[in-house]
Amino acid sequence: MTDALTKVTWERSARTDSENVESPRAEPAIGEVRAEVWLIIFSFLVIAVVARWPNWWEWITPEAAPARELSTALLLGVAGLSVYQLRHDSNWRWLLLGSGFLALAADERLALHESLADRVLAPRDVSLPFIPWGRPGDIVLVVVALAGLMLIPLIVPLFRGRPAFRRWFFIGVGLSSAAVAMDTLPTDSYSMTVAVWLQATEEIVELLGAGAFAHALLSQQPLDSSDGHRRLTW
Repeated sequence: MTDALTKVTWERSARTDSENVESPRAEPAIGEVRAEVWLIIFSFLVIAVVARWPNWWEWITPEAAPARELSTALLLGVAGLSVYQLRHDSNWRWLLLGSGFLALAADERLALHESLADRVLAPRDVSLPFIPWGRPGDIVLVVVALAGLMLIPLIVPLFRGRPAFRRWFFIGVGLSSAAVAMDTLPTDSYSMTVAVWLQATEEIVELLGAGAFAHALLSQQPLDSSDGHRRLTW
C-alpha cells in the first residue's frame, strides 16, 4: 500500500515538473520569432546592397523592388496577428487594427496612393498649402497618415496592461510618420545622388516601421489558463 501511494505521488510530481518545464517554452519561442523578424530585415538590406552594388538602391527604391514586397509581407502578417488576437480577446478594436494594417499592405503592394496622386491630383495641381515644398498629389499620403493618427485613440484600450505592445506600436508609428514626411520632399529638385539616398532611406525607414509593428503584435502571448492573465514580454 505504501509503495503504491509512493508511486502515485512520484508520478504526479513528475507530471507537475514536466508541465513546469514545458510551459515556459512558449515565451522563448515568441522571442525567437521576434528576433527572426529583425534578422530577416537586416539580412535582406545587407544582401540587397551587396548584390546590386554599385547600384545598391535597385532592390530598395523602385515600386516593384523586393524591399516593398518584404514590407507588404510584414504588414499582412501584422494584420493577421491583429485578427488572431480575437481568439483570446473579443475586443472589436483588434479587427479595426487588422483592417488598418491590411489597407496599408494593399497600398504598399499596389501603390494606390501613388496612382491616385499621379493620375488624378497632380494633373489638377492639387497640393497642400501648409507644405510648401510638397509636390502636387502629396495630399493623399498626408491625409491618410493624419487619418491613421486620429484613429489611434480608438485603440488605446488595447494598450492597457500591454507595455511591450504599446512601446513597439508607437515606435512603428514614429518610423512610419518619418517615412511619410520624407516622401513629401521634392526629390526632383535634388541631384540624382541625393534623390536616391532620400528615396532609399524612406523605404528603409518604412520597412523598419513594419518590423516594429510586427514586433509589437508578436509581444502578445496566448491567454495563460492557469492564472487567467496574459503573459507579457519586452
